[in-house]
Formats: sequence, structure tokens, C-alpha cells
Amino acid sequence: MRELAQKALELDPGLAEAHALPAIVSAVHDYDWNASEQHFQRALGCDSVPPLVWAWHTYRLRQLIGQAHGGIPQIERALLEDPLNFVLRFILGSPLNIDGNYAEREAQLRKAVERLIWQM
Repeated sequence: MRELAQKALELDPGLAEAHALPAIVSAVHDYDWNASEQHFQRALGCDSVPPLVWAWHTYRLRQLIGQAHGGIPQIERALLEDPLNFVLRFILGSPLNIDGNYAEREAQLRKAVERLIWQM
């Protein structure tokens, strides 16, 4: 994944997804939180950041280091760009649960299931 991300960055240094891939590998495989955050900051600093990159940052990095609540605004931002994305709504349920916001978590998970059923 690192090699492919590097090739993508050589073709387009402003590609947020190419910066996010090494961030995920650093977090999930290497457990290198600092490197992961540095890669994510590069990804999030790109001109165009797809909603999925915000989701990866929240779900992979924030939950792995115990700061899931910090990702709520990121997922909400991603949902503004992609309101029908059931995966983003599912991801939002986890930090809401950790924060104890059970009513909002249930509402988001219900929306996720509705979107999933609607897309089938």
C-alpha cells in the first residue's frame, strides 16, 4: 500500500487519498501514531479532501488512540458533502456511543440502515 501511495503521490502530490493510505498503514500496521497523524494532516491539508478520508481519520486513527469523540465534527463535515453515505453514518455511531450520546447514535444508525436498505 505504501508503494502504491508513493506512486500516486508522484503522479499527483495533492491527492488526499494517497496521503491517507500511509496514515492508515502507520496506525493499523505499525502502531506509529505520530507518523499516522503526520500523514493524515497532509491528507486533510489538500485542496480537495473526499469524505472517505475524513472517515478514515476518524475511524482508524481517532478510535485506535482513544480519541473517537474528536472525530465527530469530521464525520459531520463529511456527511455535509455526502449525506446519503450510510458508511459515514455508521462510523458516526461509534464516537457518539463512546460519548454517551445514545439517542443521537441510534438516530444516525437508523439513518445508516435506511440508506443501506434504500441502496439495495
